Amino acid sequence: MQLVEIPSKTEYHDNIVLFWRPNQPIPAQSEERYTYRLHWCWTPPETPPLATDVDTRVGTGLAKGTRFFAIDFVGGRLADLPPDAPVAVAITTSAGTVKYRVAQPNPAIGGWRVSFVLDPAGV
Repeated sequence: MQLVEIPSKTEYHDNIVLFWRPNQPIPAQSEERYTYRLHWCWTPPETPPLATDVDTRVGTGLAKGTRFFAIDFVGGRLADLPPDAPVAVAITTSAGTVKYRVAQPNPAIGGWRVSFVLDPAGV
């Protein structure tokens, strides 16, 4: 799956899309069949082993043209970590640079918050 943010000057437009990208190209004029299931609920029937994203905040960064992200996670293996545990934040981007990666406990939700700044470098 690939998550894409389409540039938008206002928050009123749907500008986040998710699409499936196969590991191998599908040959022309071939047929592929898949099934999938969507769950529209507060608590999904299956949760990821590491943690679940419960809130995402995105805003303008302090430097011109940057974006600030704060993502809250709960449950999974992160729930078993002590508050002083070192947590590595691995973030990749197709363009630009990720700066100021921070992972810290969030006692208000009983989970962790990851924050970072994306500098798209003119892209």
